[in-house]
Amino acid sequence: MSFQDQKITSLFNESHADVGELGSESWKREVFARAYGAMEGEQNNGGFRAPFEDVVERLRKGSVLVYVPSKCIGAAAKYVNHDNQWVEYGQHPQKRGETMFDAWKEGVNVFATILGFLKGNEKSVSRSTIFHNLDFMVDAHGNLHSAQEVQAAYYALVSAVRAGTVLGLASREDGRLPSCLERPFTDIIWLREIPRQLFHRIIPLSLGRRLADGDRLRTDKIARLHSHLRWMDPIAAVEIMCDRKRDTEENEIFKKIWWKTRTIDFELVSKQESDDERAGFNEEVLKRVQCEVEQPYEQFLRCPDSILRERLPAGVVLEGPPGTGKTTLARIIAANLNIPVQVVHPERFKQPDWGAAERAVSRCFADARRAAPCMLVLDDADDILQNRDAVKGAVAEAEIGVVNAILQEIQGFKKDSSGVLLVLTTNRVSSLDNAALKRFDLHLRVPFPTTKAQIEALVKNGERRFGLTIDEATRKALVDFFWGPTRPGAVADTQMNNVETRRKLDTGLFAARDIVQAMRRFANIVGANGPEGSHVKQLKGYYGF
Repeated sequence: MSFQDQKITSLFNESHADVGELGSESWKREVFARAYGAMEGEQNNGGFRAPFEDVVERLRKGSVLVYVPSKCIGAAAKYVNHDNQWVEYGQHPQKRGETMFDAWKEGVNVFATILGFLKGNEKSVSRSTIFHNLDFMVDAHGNLHSAQEVQAAYYALVSAVRAGTVLGLASREDGRLPSCLERPFTDIIWLREIPRQLFHRIIPLSLGRRLADGDRLRTDKIARLHSHLRWMDPIAAVEIMCDRKRDTEENEIFKKIWWKTRTIDFELVSKQESDDERAGFNEEVLKRVQCEVEQPYEQFLRCPDSILRERLPAGVVLEGPPGTGKTTLARIIAANLNIPVQVVHPERFKQPDWGAAERAVSRCFADARRAAPCMLVLDDADDILQNRDAVKGAVAEAEIGVVNAILQEIQGFKKDSSGVLLVLTTNRVSSLDNAALKRFDLHLRVPFPTTKAQIEALVKNGERRFGLTIDEATRKALVDFFWGPTRPGAVADTQMNNVETRRKLDTGLFAARDIVQAMRRFANIVGANGPEGSHVKQLKGYYGF
């Protein structure tokens, strides 16, 4: 065996290359077993136990409700009922025109079951029962459906749990079942992700060979695949990876998997957009971002299980005056790393109901883990992570609850190496909670434009954005205007020529956002005839100069 083949089979088990006919019931069961179960001939490694083996173990002690990917419900039932000793109810309809209610009515024989249970005849209820598709028993309002078949099936479920062992299966994509359906079960288990230890089982060998390049594995590609694959429905994932087009590029496979796992609120920032914005930032800040954020994160993406994870910053705090481009800088970092980004504003966590804010935090961070590797930006973080010692009034308990929930989520990111880069933006860093500041070991200050080169870059961006054609003399007049204070007398003009003085100022200067707004006004003043010197005077007059 060649060195390359040895490397491939260390990642992709050659004995698992053939999974049968694509889409068949046996194929689905096999894929499910590889993603979540224990394979024959494989020993548990280092105390690790496959997730569905935990379900099987708990079924020996009581009834278990399992939330699984929707496509895996039938495969999970077949995994448990491999010897046909269990009675299965509520499978997907097989006949044309048959509804789920018809399947319940036909399969459960619920009326005889309930009558037998009430008479004390335990034989009428099987001691080993599997209930498929419990999520179909829920109506649009999240309550138990009022249909007669569903009500009868519910009582049959309760009867079966009292009389024997029941495995309940529900789609994890549809969220939690109402409490009346969860309550009868001894245990509730969510199959949230495919464990990293089992990835090699479901990656087709043909794709594995493409992920090997000469005498080295393309670990960056493998890491990208793993990061999204773990959240996939494994059956859908293998269908994508076993694309019948043999010449399909792995990048296309990654893209399809990413689209399946991404959440609707995450977006990819184009490189062109970030390059246009980059020119307006301080070079020292950009250099620190590159060395302390982008390079460690890129190394982590190439090898997520290595010690390089320890080099990642726990989080980044971007602080500075309003309008200096902190959120824009975060988006630039995301574009450079080619990862999706979501900007979260404080109102997302301002919920009127008790406990709703904490649940919103949990959903937000769960979405981030699902979209990882990604960036999560908490914008105006001083309004989200307020100092708990200073919070008072009627809403204090709710605000403290949000802070506590976020701190717990932050702590979890470092442990599970999920690849979520968390960024806080604030112009009042002193108002942030002390515990949050200690968890974020990297603080970057984003100042006002400190050089004329930055201001000129912002002016040129404004020209392109608003469709202006400006001659050199007018551009120089605009740059000289923005180089000064935003209002007369804020700072002497002679001091404005000192870069160090500008860096220390928190007020009285044009910020990046101010220059964009001013260029918009300038474009409206100019109109269709092109700029003249009088137009610059009009702009100055608008600001009181």
